[in-house]
Amino acid sequence: MPDLLVELSQGVHFAEEFKTPELVLAPMYWSTPLIMWDKISPDSTMFLFGARPVTASLVPGEVVPDGLLRALKALADPTRLLILRYLNKEGLTPAQLSRKLRLRAPTVIHHLSTLRLAGLVHLVVDSEDNRLYTARLEAFTNTCSSLEEFLGAENKDTGD
Repeated sequence: MPDLLVELSQGVHFAEEFKTPELVLAPMYWSTPLIMWDKISPDSTMFLFGARPVTASLVPGEVVPDGLLRALKALADPTRLLILRYLNKEGLTPAQLSRKLRLRAPTVIHHLSTLRLAGLVHLVVDSEDNRLYTARLEAFTNTCSSLEEFLGAENKDTGD
């Protein structure tokens, strides 16, 4: 179950399993890759997750895959690149990153949110709701592969 939740949330790890007799999984197409979870009763937890594949586009008829576009936009910011460099070395909390970057915590949290929604970082949430971020190395490989595939597909479509 923990691996399934990481996959469905695109990188969110829970330090402890959902300790609930009933776990309700509810897919949402439009909110990918956002996730939400909450107790809906003393014995049940609902886990809402984005179900749109990262290779699909949010806009019908659009040719650029949504996941590729989010990753490239996230990587185009120098602060986010610096955050990824730090997170590649060790897991850090938003407060630790804030001190290293000499930025306000809300700014760092905004950048971390963008990186997580792009699938570029892992987020570990413990039982006390503390959050620890690490770089998601496999995402960089996937982004490069998706870009190569997309560019190759464009060349085939145009006959170039």
